[in-house]
Amino acid sequence: MTKRKKEASKASNGRPAAAAEPQRAAPRRILVVDDELGIREMYVEMLGDMGHKVLAAKDAAEAMRLARREKIDLAFVDIWMPPGTDGVELVRQWRDDGLLTFPVAMVSAYADVKITVAAMKAGATEVLTKPVDPKTFEDFVRKNAVRRSTALFAPAVKNLKLGDSPTMVELAGALFKALKIGGPVTFVGGRRAGCEYFALLLHPVGKPWISIDGPGQLDCDPVGRLAAARNGSVFVKRLESLDAKEQKGLLQLIRNAEAHGVNVFIESEKTAAELEEAGGHGESLLRSVANSQIRVPEIGEYENDALTVLRTLAKRLHVVEGCAPAEISEDCLRGVYVSAKRWRHGGLDALAGVLRILLRSAPNGEVSPQQLSDMFNSDHVGKVHVRDDFLDIELREARVGFERMYFARLLERVNNNISEAAKLAGLERTYLYRKVKTLLGEDVLKSMQ
Repeated sequence: MTKRKKEASKASNGRPAAAAEPQRAAPRRILVVDDELGIREMYVEMLGDMGHKVLAAKDAAEAMRLARREKIDLAFVDIWMPPGTDGVELVRQWRDDGLLTFPVAMVSAYADVKITVAAMKAGATEVLTKPVDPKTFEDFVRKNAVRRSTALFAPAVKNLKLGDSPTMVELAGALFKALKIGGPVTFVGGRRAGCEYFALLLHPVGKPWISIDGPGQLDCDPVGRLAAARNGSVFVKRLESLDAKEQKGLLQLIRNAEAHGVNVFIESEKTAAELEEAGGHGESLLRSVANSQIRVPEIGEYENDALTVLRTLAKRLHVVEGCAPAEISEDCLRGVYVSAKRWRHGGLDALAGVLRILLRSAPNGEVSPQQLSDMFNSDHVGKVHVRDDFLDIELREARVGFERMYFARLLERVNNNISEAAKLAGLERTYLYRKVKTLLGEDVLKSMQ
């Protein structure tokens, strides 16, 4: 007789089998936010005894920093906190900034219907009433012990506002659908369409973003790049220009991405079907990049929504790229659009480039029209300033000379901080490191260590 049958026989003979203990939830990383030290300590002890890793924040500002920096599975947030941002507003900010990638229980001793509705609208999963006992905590953790994934980021994308035109409504829907499907996402558009900026809308805030652009970056240790981008995203530029070795590296990167929790975003000027027709790309790779394809329109197709897109990007650049939080007026946004259109023919890449500069230089959190006017001074618009001797040499040699000047000035500007230089240049850190070594020599690298 098997062990299971023996136990059943004992139970049937009047000896009741012991009741099965409820299965304890798997260990999670839990954020607790409460302004009272005693309550925070109680939460830490209670959840710690259950085997969970607990992070504690005394106010909304500290909670925002932790949400950007740490991998969080669940959160318990007090609704009422001292002057400043209360719990409901904190959760709403998480949601609007794309940080709400985990279930949240809001806690209050006075949670009436009005407060409960406000909390749920902000993005809370549940509202609990104080005092919260261990069983209630454990029940919430068990019910919401889902594997962290980018699918939890979907609510932020679902509420994304890119405009009212059919083109932008369709694009917002395609972004949301791409998250639900999972796997690599291919952004199909021209060089000036700004594919990378729309990909940023799907990127988990506060996690690594690696942009791969340049020969040799995919055929050398693609899995190592995934490790560097763990729980974040890798953006691969110009699919149509990859050679056979780089294609093999990209396929390896795609196949190993899920194990590292990495989103793979790919830029291409052609669809998978067009690439197949043109030849030169492997069948396995084309199947992978056809998984989810999003057409990115040129800005001329959504001119009436251009300011809405710029407003969304300004906020996204702040929370994703670490630009200073800044307010940009409607007049200033309109000025960005008009000036950049005149300056570089108005592609979204030009507009986003202007926004980056403005946000990084914004004093007191406000971008003024005067800053924009200074940037697009009429003496400089449309003019390209190069050294005269660059015109007396071959283009390849002139390009190398310009890059040497560019990187030397860039490093001087950031006091030889290569990470900051990489961020400003829009390059991967290791790629910039190699460029500096090649162009400026070993002595410059030593001065940066």
